[in-house]
Amino acid sequence: MSKFLYFYAVNISIFGASQGLLPDLVLAEVQEAILDFPKYGSVLYLPHRSEEFLAMVLDCENRWRKLMDIPADYAVLFLQGGASLGFLVAALNLHTSSKRLAYAETGLWAQKAIEEARKTGLFVDVWASGKSAHFAKIPVLKNIPQDFDFLHITANNTVYGTQYQDFPDTAVPLVADLTSEWLTRKIPVEKFALLYGGTQKHVGIAGLCVYIVNKDLLGRGVLPIPNVLNLQNYINNQGVYHTPNVFAIYVMQRMLCYLDSQGGVAFANAKLKQNATVLYQTLEKFPSVYRLHADESCRSIINIVFFLQNQKHQTDFEQILAKNNILGVQGHRSFGGYRISLYLSTSPQKILQICQLLQDFALKIS
Repeated sequence: MSKFLYFYAVNISIFGASQGLLPDLVLAEVQEAILDFPKYGSVLYLPHRSEEFLAMVLDCENRWRKLMDIPADYAVLFLQGGASLGFLVAALNLHTSSKRLAYAETGLWAQKAIEEARKTGLFVDVWASGKSAHFAKIPVLKNIPQDFDFLHITANNTVYGTQYQDFPDTAVPLVADLTSEWLTRKIPVEKFALLYGGTQKHVGIAGLCVYIVNKDLLGRGVLPIPNVLNLQNYINNQGVYHTPNVFAIYVMQRMLCYLDSQGGVAFANAKLKQNATVLYQTLEKFPSVYRLHADESCRSIINIVFFLQNQKHQTDFEQILAKNNILGVQGHRSFGGYRISLYLSTSPQKILQICQLLQDFALKIS
């Protein structure tokens, strides 16, 4: 790597929610591929119809199938856009002639999914909502009428720090936005009609959305689907209906290889649980200083959301964060507070650093 410029911000700790870090090994591989890639000089110039790229797509699909134990009757697709586009893709591709969709309202991104689905003209029922509890709890989902085409959930709610501990049992097909928890726990794929989500948190960079869809449930609707949003078109064209995000798919492949080499989903889940436990225990140790938002029954191991009990300490707290080069801890602009996001590449050392800071600050003002 000596001929490449390699920069790693060793003295900076980034806990922002929008984009996960790449492991050092993957970052180095990506950097090298940009500057030196077989045959084409740079991975940025890799043609999307080339044998090399089509082999890469197939390799990614096989790795997803292995890591998630995906049944053969499910397609695995890598499309441009993030989950925000997936909101519309899900509604258009999985509605039937009944045109009735059920949604669980568990936070901002669930609300956005509901808003997009309603733009199709389909009937959208908010079957359960956590809004009255300020989205601190996941609402109970039961007795879903079977005339709904599907029930949509947002598995992990990044703004409010809640997460489904178990997925609902229902005869209605399930759809889930998994953007912030891809490959972080075992998912019973066969329970779902569609799993979708952006790759930027745990498995790559922004600009790519993974779709895992039961092929038997496609093509039952009555609304016209624009070609670029029709999942069947991608299945018919080996996932390459139009020019895909080649670079993002390459980065995802490197992340899948890395995760596979470390122990797969079990490794990721154990690491996240350990890091989250340490953080929650630190915050809970000082209830007069910190207030966790999410109910204990549904706390996320991805996003830890909390508030200061006394806002007069806000300036001092944020100055300490800045002094220690800790970035991205501010809560979502729509909600406030603070948020520590734990993605696959967050090191235990960084967790210990911020826990020590939280403890020192609490002792100082107590």
